[in-house]
Amino acid sequence: MSENVEQFKTVNKTDGSSVVTQPPPSQPATVQGEINLQRIDILRITGPLVVFFGPREIGKTVTLLRLCTYLRSRYQITPDQNFRMDDAYTATVTSFDAMLQSMQFAPDATGDVDFLLLNATHDGGRFCQFLESPGEHFFDRRKPNAPYPNYMNKILAEEYKKIFVFFFEIGMFRSDEDLRNYSDKIARLIRDKVSARRDHVIIVCNKSDLHPYFRGGMPIVSEFRKAVYGHPSFRGLKEALRNSGFQRVPFVAFSSGAFNDDGTGKLAFAPSSEHYPQKLWRQIYESIQGRPWWKFW
Repeated sequence: MSENVEQFKTVNKTDGSSVVTQPPPSQPATVQGEINLQRIDILRITGPLVVFFGPREIGKTVTLLRLCTYLRSRYQITPDQNFRMDDAYTATVTSFDAMLQSMQFAPDATGDVDFLLLNATHDGGRFCQFLESPGEHFFDRRKPNAPYPNYMNKILAEEYKKIFVFFFEIGMFRSDEDLRNYSDKIARLIRDKVSARRDHVIIVCNKSDLHPYFRGGMPIVSEFRKAVYGHPSFRGLKEALRNSGFQRVPFVAFSSGAFNDDGTGKLAFAPSSEHYPQKLWRQIYESIQGRPWWKFW
C-alpha cells in the first residue's frame, strides 16, 4: 500500500535538526478501505505503461509525486478520471492533485493515493501512462506466493509496451527470506510475463539518502548497485533478467526528499535535488523513445 507520514520516524542529525525517515517496526501502517477490483476499466490503458512495482511502504507514491513535480513544467500530468469506478476514486484523484500542487508540508496521509492511473501528455499527445497500485497487489510478505489480482493479470497479458520500475531499498525487509521471496516473485514475473522484445526493466534503489554511499553530494551508483545486486537474495532475479534477454538493465539510486520537523509540529517537505527525478525520467524516456544515437558510440 502507499506510504503515509506515519511510516517516517525522526532521526537526529549532528547539527541538531531532525529528519524523518521510516517507521519503527512495531508501528502499523494506515490501511485504506477495500477497493472493488471488479470496477476497474483496464481499457483506459493503452500504453506505454510505466508500472511502479514494489511492496507497501517502499516509497512508490512519494517517488511518483516527486517525479511528477519535475515533469509538470514540460508535460501535463493528469489522473485518468475513469480508471476506477468506485466512489473512493474521486477522493484519490482530488488528493493526488492537491499533493502535486503543494508539497510544502507532509500530507496527513498518502493512503488515499494508492491506486490510480496517470496520463502524461506532451504537445497534445499522450507520451505514457503511470500505474500506481497498492503494494500488496504486487507483494505481501505474509503471502509471498499470492497470485496477482485479476486486473493486473489482464494488464500483463496486453501487448502494449510496459516499463517495469522495480523498487528496492537497502534493508527493506526484516529478514533475508522476505527479500528472497520478493526478488523471486519479480524473477517469476520476468520469466513468465515480461518480453525483452517489447518491455523494459528499471531497478530503483529508493531512499538512497539514508545511506552513506555519496561523493560530492551525488550517490555513488556503483556502491548502491553492489549493495542490491550483491545480496544473495538477488541471485535468482539476476539469472532471470539475463536468461530473459535483459542485457542492459538501468539502475537508479533515488531519493524523493526528506520530511523535517519545522519546530511547530508540522513536517515540512524538502524535495530532493533535481538530479534524482532527472535520472529516473531519463531512463523511463529512453525506454519509450530509444537511446539517442550518440550513446551507442
